[in-house]
Amino acid sequence: MQTEAPYQLEGHVYTRREVEQLASDVLERCPGSPPEIGFIIGTGFASFAEEIENPVTIPYSDLPLWPPLNCAGHIEELVIGDLAGRRVACARGKIFLLDGAPAQVVALPVRLFYAMGCRKLLYTSTVGAIDPSFRPGEFILITNHINLTGRNPLVGEPNGEWGATFFDMSHPYDAEYIAALRVIAAEEKIRLHDAVYGCVLGPSFETAAEIKMLGIVGAHAVGMSTVPDVIAARQLAMRVAAFGFISNMAAGVTEVDVDNDDILGLARTRYADYAKLARGILARM
Repeated sequence: MQTEAPYQLEGHVYTRREVEQLASDVLERCPGSPPEIGFIIGTGFASFAEEIENPVTIPYSDLPLWPPLNCAGHIEELVIGDLAGRRVACARGKIFLLDGAPAQVVALPVRLFYAMGCRKLLYTSTVGAIDPSFRPGEFILITNHINLTGRNPLVGEPNGEWGATFFDMSHPYDAEYIAALRVIAAEEKIRLHDAVYGCVLGPSFETAAEIKMLGIVGAHAVGMSTVPDVIAARQLAMRVAAFGFISNMAAGVTEVDVDNDDILGLARTRYADYAKLARGILARM
């Protein structure tokens, strides 16, 4: 029996006015100043949101524009509070293209952050390593990306609703934040590799041939998130910092098969280093 798709697959699913109204409703529930940094947590590290002080927690089900999620390892809630001396709004579970969401829906958290007052974005993810010198359990510093999803949150938007649709994307990740993350990693003795991130649609993992192609075109790591959110952030001139946890070697780099349960399990063992990088860069943003 055919079931109803959980997302609207064509056209707009929300307007800027609707997002701004939602932001106003959320802020009414949050005492104190509005958030200054939007933070989207990577797969396997959702518990880091529990370190937010003075939290206001809002289930996604209470946010009218938010779609249902369907991805292992994610808790579905927005948390607003204080972390590393900054006021943050944290999306504790991601909206993914791989779940069938249009790219415009994936951009919703970033646009909500902006409407609440955030002008900076910290995005973290879990990745597979393409560069054979990388190892699972280490981290990457995302310095640029390659979008191979065939999706972009700006497609079909009236020019000007969220900003220009033709704008420079040469260097989407903030140079000062890149430098700061390098310093933090060195101080904490955490292996952090500069990397170009290759974004694919998923949800199945890549073939060995696809990973070989990604390496040839310049990607050092691969994943199924990050890019639509970053495009939406840069359209709004938000400054972006991003790092990723290496959970596995990508297909064909070694003879080991890629397994999602192994990915989530390894992430839990490197929580302390993740927290050091996240706290460190938040304090410098």
